[in-house]
Amino acid sequence: ALQACTACPGLKLLHNSGPAAGQTVPQLHFHLVPCYDSVADPMQVPLGDRPLLDAGEAGAMVAQLRNALPAAYAPGVCVWAADAEQMEALGAALQQHGLGSPGTVLLLSGSLGAGKSTISRGFVRSACRDPALDVPSPTFLLCLSYQVWRCD
Repeated sequence: ALQACTACPGLKLLHNSGPAAGQTVPQLHFHLVPCYDSVADPMQVPLGDRPLLDAGEAGAMVAQLRNALPAAYAPGVCVWAADAEQMEALGAALQQHGLGSPGTVLLLSGSLGAGKSTISRGFVRSACRDPALDVPSPTFLLCLSYQVWRCD
């Protein structure tokens, strides 16, 4: 899965055991380091010379990596949205691709500020076919319903 997401031809598996070996987290863990033909040993490249991913690139790669894993390891689908506009577009896409049919239950779970209301706003605006509709956050409400009028 990591090779598919990074397009690297090889991987290096690392384990550091003990502070003298560079272990900073006191638990058993492994590092999978993508290796490329252009770099002989990625661990010999100083940290300051390594290209860093920005948050958007890293988030998209994590979503792609998670989706490439077998369903037994990572059930469901992971989607990366870099900002509120993309989250609202995700809500609209969910509604437009069949998750808005009567009787469907859609559960959004996440911590405060994770974007559940923003996704819901996109979903409701798409269902009502009104991109400017005022959709308040349902955070403190037990039930917030919307009347959808269609003139097809």
